[in-house]
Amino acid sequence: MINTTRLATRSDLDFDGRSGLGHYPQNSVGGSRNHLCSTMQFSHWIILCLLTVTTSASSLLIYIDSTQTACSQSGDLNLTSCIAAVRNCAFHLSYTCPDLDTALGYITNASDPVAYSNFSIICICLPSGHFVLKNPWSLNVSVILTGDSSFDKPIIQCGWQGANVATTPDELQYTFFIYNVQFVELKFVQFKNCPQPVRIEQTTNISIVNCEFTNFSEAVLDIYNSAYVKMINNTFNNNSGTGNVLLPYRGNTGAVSVGFNQKHVQLLPSNPTILVENNLFMQNRASVSAESLRSSEDLLYRGAFTGRGGALGLLINESFHNVTVVIRNCQFTNNTANSLGGGMYVLFNGKGAQHKVTVENCQFLNNTGTSGAGGTSIVFFSNGHRNSPMTAVLHNCKYSGNKGAHGGALYIVPGSPLGAEGTLVAVENCTFDDNEASNFGGAISAATYTLFKSREGLSKYLISNCTFTRNRCLDGIVNIAYIPFVLRGKNMFTSSNGPALRIIGSVVHIHDEVNFIENEAQDSGALSITSFGQLEVFPYTIMLFERNKGQIGASIVVSTKLLSLVYSKLINNPQCFMLYSHPGIPFSEIRELNFTFADNSAQKASAALLPSVQQCSWIGNTPPYFNASSILSWPFVHISDGSNSTKKSTYFETASVTQINVTNSSVSGWPGKQNPLSVQLTDELDQLATTLIELQPVDDNDKPLTSYRIQPRLLYQQQRNLLNVTLAVESGSNSINTSTKVIVRDFLNGNIFDSFIMNFTPCFAGYVLMYDSELDGLTCQCHTDLEYIQDCIDDQYIILLTDGQWGLEQHDTGQQENLLAYPCPPGYCRCFQVDNIL
Repeated sequence: MINTTRLATRSDLDFDGRSGLGHYPQNSVGGSRNHLCSTMQFSHWIILCLLTVTTSASSLLIYIDSTQTACSQSGDLNLTSCIAAVRNCAFHLSYTCPDLDTALGYITNASDPVAYSNFSIICICLPSGHFVLKNPWSLNVSVILTGDSSFDKPIIQCGWQGANVATTPDELQYTFFIYNVQFVELKFVQFKNCPQPVRIEQTTNISIVNCEFTNFSEAVLDIYNSAYVKMINNTFNNNSGTGNVLLPYRGNTGAVSVGFNQKHVQLLPSNPTILVENNLFMQNRASVSAESLRSSEDLLYRGAFTGRGGALGLLINESFHNVTVVIRNCQFTNNTANSLGGGMYVLFNGKGAQHKVTVENCQFLNNTGTSGAGGTSIVFFSNGHRNSPMTAVLHNCKYSGNKGAHGGALYIVPGSPLGAEGTLVAVENCTFDDNEASNFGGAISAATYTLFKSREGLSKYLISNCTFTRNRCLDGIVNIAYIPFVLRGKNMFTSSNGPALRIIGSVVHIHDEVNFIENEAQDSGALSITSFGQLEVFPYTIMLFERNKGQIGASIVVSTKLLSLVYSKLINNPQCFMLYSHPGIPFSEIRELNFTFADNSAQKASAALLPSVQQCSWIGNTPPYFNASSILSWPFVHISDGSNSTKKSTYFETASVTQINVTNSSVSGWPGKQNPLSVQLTDELDQLATTLIELQPVDDNDKPLTSYRIQPRLLYQQQRNLLNVTLAVESGSNSINTSTKVIVRDFLNGNIFDSFIMNFTPCFAGYVLMYDSELDGLTCQCHTDLEYIQDCIDDQYIILLTDGQWGLEQHDTGQQENLLAYPCPPGYCRCFQVDNIL
């Protein structure tokens, strides 16, 4: 290759990161042609001008004319003189060739004087029509492949079935393999039915504009370690990436992959910039089989996206340069990934780097990620700096109809050993509608399971001015686990099926306004907090809970396991489920907040169900210091119920039962008989309470007995009720003339509160101990195996005898079968029917 002058780089151009436009410095080179280039927008035309005027090598222009039989030099090109000699930039030679393969074969023939090594750039102009590319090609020269108009694009179709991986060189396992060049542009061209992707590697400038890519079977574009990439106004439709070909840093996404690997960092001229704008991605598939699905380590160290990124994948494995990616005004529809990121997959790596990906004004519609993130998956493998973290920003995007196991729309994974340190995700002004997840996060799942050094100083992820509507997941619509988050602006959660916001072990900072309206959860509220998660609320925060429904708590449910009582009464309430940003003020004196609960409905605690209120009971620095019932008079809490029939105290309930009293000291009955038991529960607010009661037969040392079965063993007790309990004995037992102790405890915390004695009596006449599958033990059942017993009426203890039997006599023999039957005397016990007599 002839030594050439360096092409203008990112630092030489006045690049506008939002518009994707730039201008070449007027003083860089002289002459009228430079003046023309300096006044044009940053596009493939200006790059072509730069190449021709700044290099000593020649340039080659080729026009494809199917009427020709061979390539020949031509001074009179067509297709409007080969698009006005590519917008009036001079070409040293012009050729006309009959087809693409002939042209590419001609210019790549090293023994020919027209070989591409003699040129700095080759431009191929295609008229409208259909072209068959018969072979894959490897190019080591800057190239432009262009049609004339977006309205009548030429069609390039691949005419081979794919490479034999075992025998084909790596560079020929692509439709085009373009390596280590200054510039590549594809414009106004359609590509169809190609078995291999287009690979562009270590190229300074890449521009792909107004192209269409359809029915590729091993992904479409595979861009690797290239500095400045623009993809604008393209369509990617019905492509797939199976992952069957595993080459280093081969993307294997459904359509497009852009990868960076610090192994070749010295070849990048400066910090890379990627612009993806106004593109349509639809029905693309990262369809690797489960057997071929690669681990995260393969993804990181081999650069294989296998099964990830149904439409687009970004792998930023770079420590020495900061990579900036802007994805704007794109639509991702009906794309699928067998692993993560049905629409898009982004992976950050590179310790200390400041990579940034911005996704704005994009739509993710009906995408599916089998393992997670139907819409977008964002993974951090390492950390940036705390003060300038690696960042992903989602702004003004729409997610609708997406499905995934974790995160129906968006899955965020800080996978580094330091958790979320040095990373940041901001979700701003986005809408999430009708998304669904089978495991966590119907709309968003953000989780890390590594330990923090400290909660202090970590980057706080952001959700701002977002709307969540009609999303579905039993384990939370927005699921936040062990990552600090901030909710800012006005955020809306409406019509969710599942807890609208679920906080697991995280501190979520609430500013401004959050509304929970018409959400429904089976066993938790619109806001669910567990594993020592907490809210931190700031002055003038508004929270509205309206018309939410749930079986156990409709609005707020806190299910954190209680700490030792020594932590339950601490100044400033540091263990409370909710913190105030000014810790010196107790909740009983705060008026700068506004929490409203209106028309919510639940079997228990329509406003808030708490494990205990002791942790929130600090009332000030003067005696009595703590008062558990103060929660009932927090001045910022407002209750509005349309019926006005429920006292405020019943809206707030605690799962911390302080007393369970059994009125009965003993109950008696034979095994299988229902026995009434009167139980009353009260909580730490001295209210009638509800909890999960466990009944357990024990011996004299309160050790569980396996020889008895009790039904129900677990019972969700509703305040003060009569329970019906039934006991059975273990299979093989003969004697039932005994009694046993049954303890009553709170199943949620294991505390034993009371007990009673269960006295067994022998089976009633006509009954015998038999196996009961429901109780998995022996109960007294009707002894129909005896020939003289036809049936029993259990609730009345009536024995129905067979025809011809007169009566039974019970003998106290100590045995189960202790009946003697007497036949009817003559003239007795005959059943007959008389007309009109019932």
